Amino acid sequence: MYYRPVLHQRLAGFRSFVESRNRRRLSLFLAAVLLVGLTLIISSSYVPSRYDFEVGDVATDTLVASRTLTFQDDVATAELRRQASERVEPVYRSNAGVLVEVSAEVRALFARARSLRAESGSGTATDYQIKRLRELAPSSVSDDTFRYLLQADTAALDVVEEEITGALRLVLGQTVTESSLESQRQVLQAIAASLPMGAGAQGTVADISTTYLRANTVLDQQATDKQREEAADGVAPVVLSVAKGETVVSAGQVISRQQILKLQNLGLVGTRADWKIWTGILLTVLLELAVIWLYLRRFGAAIKEDNNLLLAGATLLLLFALLGRLLSIPPLSPYLVPIVSLGIVGSIVLGSRAASLLVALEALNLGLITNLRLEYALVALISGLCAAYLVSHLIERSELLSAGAAATVFCVITVFAAELLREAPIIEALEFALWGGGAGILGLILSVALLEVFEVAFNLTTPLRLLELGNPAQPLLRRLMQEAPGTYNHSIMVGNLAEAAAEAVDADPLLTRVGAYYHDVGKINRPEYFIENQLHTHNPHDRLNPNLSKLAITAHVGDGVELAMRYGLPRPVVDIIKQHHGTSVLSYFYYKAKQNTTEDVTEETYRYEEDKPTSREAAIIMLADSVEAAVKAMQNPTMKKIQMLIRDVIRQKMEDGQLDRSQLTFGDLGKIADAFLVALRGVVGHRVEYPNESKVVTS
Repeated sequence: MYYRPVLHQRLAGFRSFVESRNRRRLSLFLAAVLLVGLTLIISSSYVPSRYDFEVGDVATDTLVASRTLTFQDDVATAELRRQASERVEPVYRSNAGVLVEVSAEVRALFARARSLRAESGSGTATDYQIKRLRELAPSSVSDDTFRYLLQADTAALDVVEEEITGALRLVLGQTVTESSLESQRQVLQAIAASLPMGAGAQGTVADISTTYLRANTVLDQQATDKQREEAADGVAPVVLSVAKGETVVSAGQVISRQQILKLQNLGLVGTRADWKIWTGILLTVLLELAVIWLYLRRFGAAIKEDNNLLLAGATLLLLFALLGRLLSIPPLSPYLVPIVSLGIVGSIVLGSRAASLLVALEALNLGLITNLRLEYALVALISGLCAAYLVSHLIERSELLSAGAAATVFCVITVFAAELLREAPIIEALEFALWGGGAGILGLILSVALLEVFEVAFNLTTPLRLLELGNPAQPLLRRLMQEAPGTYNHSIMVGNLAEAAAEAVDADPLLTRVGAYYHDVGKINRPEYFIENQLHTHNPHDRLNPNLSKLAITAHVGDGVELAMRYGLPRPVVDIIKQHHGTSVLSYFYYKAKQNTTEDVTEETYRYEEDKPTSREAAIIMLADSVEAAVKAMQNPTMKKIQMLIRDVIRQKMEDGQLDRSQLTFGDLGKIADAFLVALRGVVGHRVEYPNESKVVTS
C-alpha cells in the first residue's frame, strides 16, 4: 500500500514511544489494563437489576421499553411442541405371521395329546402325561384342560381343535394390540360359551384360545418418535416483541409470565449480580493473565521481547472481549461474535500458537459473558482455532480469502452442531447456523481491516506486509532501481542467494528475501561511490584518501537505517540493514591505506561500526552479500572455483567473529554453502557469441 510511508511517518512518534518504554514496566501496565478492562467488560453482563419482580407480583411502577426488542419465548414454545407431540397417535406395525405361529403351536399341543393317548391306550390322564403336555403349553393352561385333551373321545378332540383354531383365526384376523389383548380374550371366551358342546369342551376352547392369543400388531417406537418429532418441529416458535416506548407493565398491574420475560430481555429484572459473581470474574481474569505469563515465559520469547507485539496482543484480547459483549445484546446473538477474525489476525501477527491461546481465552470470556452458556464458548473455540490453523502458513493475500471462506463453513457447521447438542429442532438449528455464517463473513472483513491497521500502527512484520514490501513498485525499491540500478540488481541477486540458503536451514525465506532487497538501500544517497553503479563514470575513490573513502562507504548503513525508518519498514528489516556488514573490515581501503602511508594503520579503524548479525536471516544476507560480490569479481569462474570461494568467505566471516551472535550452527553453514553453490550455477554458463554484421563480407 503506497500511502503507508506517509502514515508511517505520522505514527513514527507513537512507535518510538512504545519501543522506548521499559519492557517490564510496559508488561505490568498492560497486565493491569487487561485485568481492569476484561473484568469490567465481563461484569457488565451481570449488572444489578433495577427491579426484583416475579410472576404474580404487583408492579410498583409503570415500566416502558427502552428499545425495540424481538425474542423467543422458550417456555411457551416448548409447551406447544410438547402438546403437538402428544397429539400424535402411536404408530403400529402389523405381524401377519402371528396367526400361523399360534395355529402351529395349538396343533403341536393336540398332536402330542394324541400321541400320549395312543401310548397309554387306557383313556386316563396320568401326572406324567400332564407333565409332557405342559412342556409345550404356556404355564397358565389349567390341568383340567390337559385332562380333557387326554380323556375326551377322538371325535370331540378333533372338534375342539378346529373350534380353537377357528376362534383364533377370527380374532387375529383383526388388529390385536397389547392394550386390546384383554378385550379380545373376552371375545374368545364368548365364542367358546356359544359353542354347542359340553361344559368341558367349552372350557378347553376358552382356556387354550385365550392363553395362546397374542398381539399381531406391535408399537413401532421409532416411527412414532419420528412423527412426534416432526409434529414438534412443525410448531413455529412463540416470538414476543416489544416496541421502543411501549408500556410493558403498568403500576398496580399483576405481572404475568410473558411480561416478566419481556422485562428480563430488557435487562430490568432477573440479572444475576452480587459480590460472589464479580469476585469469581476477577479471579478468572487473574488466572487468564497467569496463563498468558506462563505462555510468554515458555513459548513467547519473540513476543515478550517486542513491545509492539505485546501491545498488539493486549489490544486483540480487549477488542474481542468488547465485541463479544456488544454482540451478545439482543436482538443480536453471541454466535455473531467474529472469533474467526481473532484467529486470523492473531496467527498472522503473533503466530498460530499465540493465536490459539488468545482464541481459547476469548472463548472462555464469551462463555462468562453469556452466563456460562457452553454452546457459545464451544463455537468460538472451534471456529477460532480453525481460522488460526488455516492462515498459519499464509504466503499470499488471496489465501486469506480462501481461509476466510473455509472458516465461515466451519462456523456454520459448528453452530448447527451446537444447537443439535442443545436438542433444538432442525429448522431452528439451521436458522441459528445463519448467525455462524454471518460471523465468518464479518470475521473476514474485520481481519482485512485489522491487519491494515495493526501493520501500520505497530509496524508489524507479517507475511502479507513482507509480500507487499517485495513488490518492485514499492516507493523505496523504485527509488533504488532508478537512482542506483547496479545496487538494485545486486540486491536482487543477493535476495535469490539468501532465500535459497534460508530455506535450507529453516529460517524465514520471505523475510530473508525482502531484507536482501533493502539491505543496501542506503546507497541511494551516494550511488556513484559504489562500484556496481559506476557505469561509464570515473571512480570517485581515486581522488579520495582511504579514510574518506571508508566514511563514504560505511555511511550507507546509517543512511539505509534512516531511509527504512522514514518509509516505515518493519523492525526486522531495519535490523538486517543495520547488521548486514556487522563489524567487517573494509579490506580494500585498509590495504590501500597501509600502502599509502608509513604510519601504523590498525585494522580496527577500517571496520564498520554497527552490530553483528543477531538473527539467522541477517547472517545469511551478510554471507550472500559477500559471496555475490566476490563471485562477480572472479575471472573465468568455474564451479570448483566458486565452491572454494564460498567456503573461504564463510570461513573468513566465522573467524572474524561476525557470526557469533547469529544462532547459526556449523551444520547450517554447510547447508548455506551448498545452497549458494546451487544458486550460482548460472554464473558459469556460456552464451554463443553473435557475429558483428559490419564485419561480415558478402560475395
